[in-house]
Amino acid sequence: MKDSISQSRLKELFEYSKDTGEFKWKIRSAKNIRIGQSAGCKRKDGYIVIRCDGKLYLAHRLAWLYCFGQFPEDLIDHIDGNPSNN
Repeated sequence: MKDSISQSRLKELFEYSKDTGEFKWKIRSAKNIRIGQSAGCKRKDGYIVIRCDGKLYLAHRLAWLYCFGQFPEDLIDHIDGNPSNN
């Protein structure tokens, strides 16, 4: 998956809580989305994925982008081994 969303666009679309690891929608980008609603869904392997601007992203990579302004250069994963803990 090639990363292409910018930090500024990400912050236009979502609020992110470092405490909970949760992304919430800031804008209504589709009929089924409500402002303040949790974004994303859990895959069978436990990873959270979020679709934005028609592209699917792993939430832990979006969290890194949100906090540090760029996608991680290497693979990153969850230090506690829990794939849904972002």
